[in-house]
Amino acid sequence: MITIVGSSSLWPIPPLAMEVLQIMLRHKGETFGVRSNRRGDLASGTEDLVAKLGDRLHEHVLPWPPVNGGGSSAFVRDNLMVSRSIAVYCFFGPDALMVGGTGHVAAVALRQGVKLTAYTLDDFGSVTRVAEDDGDLLELWSE
Repeated sequence: MITIVGSSSLWPIPPLAMEVLQIMLRHKGETFGVRSNRRGDLASGTEDLVAKLGDRLHEHVLPWPPVNGGGSSAFVRDNLMVSRSIAVYCFFGPDALMVGGTGHVAAVALRQGVKLTAYTLDDFGSVTRVAEDDGDLLELWSE
């Protein structure tokens, strides 16, 4: 599975849509994971964009709701979702790297040794890749 998440502050503007589309085309035939809430609404505009593009591209997009339970339900969901992923792509707002739920998903990917690519949108709407880890960080740390 390929997980794609985005900060709730982001709007699916054309540069963001183009980057998400390129990711999905690179991973054609994979299942794409996105976060949802208990009602089934997707967690952000970015994740809604993934679902809509998946529909148009005839790709399977799997929404991951929080696991039933108390306040740790989104935490558990993020860990389960990442554990089933071969790559995680995170989109952050300007000056909001590693913040909120998207930051938590990125941190989980780093801890689990899953390939992570992080992007941000600058104040002018350009998408910039700001970080990438090929999934061996955990292995290096534990040596």
